[in-house]
Amino acid sequence: MYFSEDSAFLIQNWSQVEKFHTAENNLYKEVSNLLHSLEGVLSGRDWWDYRLNFNRKSQDQVYVSRSDWTVRNNTLIWIGVENFTVERLFGSSFPPRCFLYCLNFGDREKIRSELLKTMRQDKYFRGFLTDRKGYVVIKHIKKYANAQYHAFIDGEALEEIAEFIEKVYLKIEGYSI
Repeated sequence: MYFSEDSAFLIQNWSQVEKFHTAENNLYKEVSNLLHSLEGVLSGRDWWDYRLNFNRKSQDQVYVSRSDWTVRNNTLIWIGVENFTVERLFGSSFPPRCFLYCLNFGDREKIRSELLKTMRQDKYFRGFLTDRKGYVVIKHIKKYANAQYHAFIDGEALEEIAEFIEKVYLKIEGYSI
């Protein structure tokens, strides 16, 4: 026999396999669209103002910045989420993470040090402070097991990210470059 038991099973059930692939591709698109819908959630919050920008860096990363945190077209402070993928939300990979990040431009270490000092003052952030290059805060978001998929579909992950961004922004909103 040239085919394994697994391959024979797939061949026998090929119409189901095709449906599975279609559903999988749709899930990838919908997870990305969900992440990008965060813009509407955040812009509807009381604290959101005209200086803030929602940036779509990639399919799996978005961040909020402020116009006065930009020097020579380089946004120096990012508050966002990265690695927001199907594999990271539901699989065995590390979960997506929310972050406060300082771009490697200008006096990054001074800015990072000042932000770190500010974040240390809040008990909420103490467990999420990091020495990872450029990052000030990293908070992994919840992963969703099979039985928890309703919570994800109902927007729990999006709300967790929105709350993180709000907490960080309100903590550093007085910071200027």
